Amino acid sequence: MRINITQLADLTGLSPFTIRNWERRYPPFKSQRDEFGERTYSITEAYEFEVVAQKVKNGSKISHAIKDEKESNPFNEFEFLAACRERILQSLVQFDTSTARREIFQLQQYIGAEVIIDEVFLSILRELGVLWHDSKITIAQEHFASQFLRHQLQSFFSFYRTSINPNFKVLLATLPGEKHTGGILALSAQLELRGIQTIYLGEEVPVSELVKTQSSLNVDLVALSFTANAPETHLLKELSYSFPNVLIGGRMAAAQESIPNLSLSIGPTRFIAHFTHYFAQQKFAKKADETIEANA
Repeated sequence: MRINITQLADLTGLSPFTIRNWERRYPPFKSQRDEFGERTYSITEAYEFEVVAQKVKNGSKISHAIKDEKESNPFNEFEFLAACRERILQSLVQFDTSTARREIFQLQQYIGAEVIIDEVFLSILRELGVLWHDSKITIAQEHFASQFLRHQLQSFFSFYRTSINPNFKVLLATLPGEKHTGGILALSAQLELRGIQTIYLGEEVPVSELVKTQSSLNVDLVALSFTANAPETHLLKELSYSFPNVLIGGRMAAAQESIPNLSLSIGPTRFIAHFTHYFAQQKFAKKADETIEANA
């Protein structure tokens, strides 16, 4: 992911004139030109600008700030993500949405939407569940933070959505007794980013309603998440007979290889990674390949 000079200026507080001047005068700063001749900056390059700009704002001379930055450790995306994720989590359990939004905005300047969805939003939702289970946060904190993250995921749908292929549809929901929708929301966002049309029904949807919706909309795949409770075998068999293709996921999902039309996928990332392979085994292989290639 690369950002343009206007985005870099917004991120660092520097004017475009100052950014261009620093590039001319100080060797560490650099950019690349896109096909239109416009300056663009990588995650690492933008990070270097931000660190030096902050030091200058705090009173350092730019030459000293550059020297300090050169001697410091290079940008590490894993550590950057972990630090941002922890700050977002801590701000949410303190009911501080302003800090959480600021951190998410900063992430968007450096990290792609797909990574933010999987490595930040979904990861924090999992951590909230663990913290609540271990009585380290209250139910109010867990609900507040989870609702905020679900809202952010839904916002990503509208902001990052690409052109959608109307001929390929995935129905997503949880069944009665399953209130945790973070994983299925994240999967929906990942599919939408790739141009796959999703129909998100939300939590605790009766099987009868799923069957009606699938039939009326001619859905190609039904994806369900099991986080709180493991699915019972008789229910999985009912689902596999009711729908042409079913994908189950979530930490309580269990592989049931003997059940027809049923596939297991733990987590949105794994589902996406094996998306083409999964449908290569179905009659939808060509349709899936065309959708992915069109939105690559």
